Amino acid sequence: MDWHLARESKFLLRLAVPLSLTTFAQLAITTTDLIYLGALGAEDLAAAAMAVALYQVVTMFGLGVVTATMPMLAKLRGRQESSAAFRDVVRQGLWSVALFCLPCWGLLWHAESVFAVLGQPATIAHRSVEMMHALQWGMAPFLGYVVLRSFFAALERPQWTLLVAVLGVAFNAVAAGALIFGWWGLPALGLVGAGLATSLTNLFMFGALLGVAILHKQLRPYGLHTGLRFPGRSGMVAFWRLGLPMGITQILDSSIFYAASNMMGWLGAEALAAHVINLQIMNMLTTISVGLSQAATVRVGRAFGAASRHDIVRASLAAYLVTAIMMAAASLVLLVFPRVLLAIFISVDDPSNTHVVAVGLGLLAIGAIFVIADGFQFIGLGVLRGLHDTAVPMAIGLVGGWLVGLPLGALLAFKLGMGAAGIWLGLAAGLGAVALLFALRCMRLVGQDPRP
Repeated sequence: MDWHLARESKFLLRLAVPLSLTTFAQLAITTTDLIYLGALGAEDLAAAAMAVALYQVVTMFGLGVVTATMPMLAKLRGRQESSAAFRDVVRQGLWSVALFCLPCWGLLWHAESVFAVLGQPATIAHRSVEMMHALQWGMAPFLGYVVLRSFFAALERPQWTLLVAVLGVAFNAVAAGALIFGWWGLPALGLVGAGLATSLTNLFMFGALLGVAILHKQLRPYGLHTGLRFPGRSGMVAFWRLGLPMGITQILDSSIFYAASNMMGWLGAEALAAHVINLQIMNMLTTISVGLSQAATVRVGRAFGAASRHDIVRASLAAYLVTAIMMAAASLVLLVFPRVLLAIFISVDDPSNTHVVAVGLGLLAIGAIFVIADGFQFIGLGVLRGLHDTAVPMAIGLVGGWLVGLPLGALLAFKLGMGAAGIWLGLAAGLGAVALLFALRCMRLVGQDPRP
């Protein structure tokens, strides 16, 4: 391996590992909530799932939009812009959070009407709204945390976001238990307590990260403590021009798996159970891809800002090389230890679970292909975002997921009788198509002269 490429790979990993662990910690917060809510009973768990599903769909769109902070800041760092320019982009991100959340809060406050339109059971929908009215207020601090997380990532200081995320896991575990079950004499609020705990955890994480940005002596020059004057119109337009396609891409991605879960429900409870377990395992492994993708955005974006085609090529090659190694290792784990992974979620020796285990083992074998395709589509997306290319990737994601992945999965599952395996083969094929098109797009843009 070329020494410069090896050095770039080292920089990428140094950034990607804490970013991946941060994403894993955020997944752990959700997992903790599900464990607690499972103790409340099936109806409460169903109501919570209904509230969380709608909340996440709305939040994922905002997440995509405000993530534009990361490539914009990375480019500024490559251009060695002043701290004032960094502060302006962070302000654009935080004001975008406010502008996004105001109408969304109105929508979520009337979530019961949304559930009625979707044909959800009225009793469960009413219970779900109880949680939503506490949960929805956590959206703004969460998205604000994402803006600050992007700020720290662009400065290549991800250890602070990891520390805050780990503290957030601990804070949520205590707050959720206290508010749901009434620990230490507090009122047992049940579903409302779960939503309130999530909102408080998001507020804690945002406040902690903002505190570091304000108090750290090497970060104070960026002036995040100097107020939130509304940024200029041109800056906000540029921010949303980059971020809006990212938000739509996020929605397209999450909605594909929502649709796949609905198709699994048509195949029966056992297929759905195996699908949920497989999806959770894929989500755990996807945290690796997300970290690598974010690191690629920062490293490529920095080279793009410096207008160095050589550095862009090197950063892109390093990103793809490290991804190939990491995803090959993840795929090997799925092939060698499938029963161990299933045993995390279900008793593999219980005779009543025989069919679920059998389907699950088949899905994990497909998952070994899926995780490689998923890794390459994530890294391609990260490189393209570093180059400020977001509109074309949005179109590619639409084609690969909705015109290839889901239709092919439905064909294999229902017309050709492959069942759950057919749906996952379709998803893997769709991701593979997206990954290939992203790679071709990267090859085209990376070789161009980055100078304005």
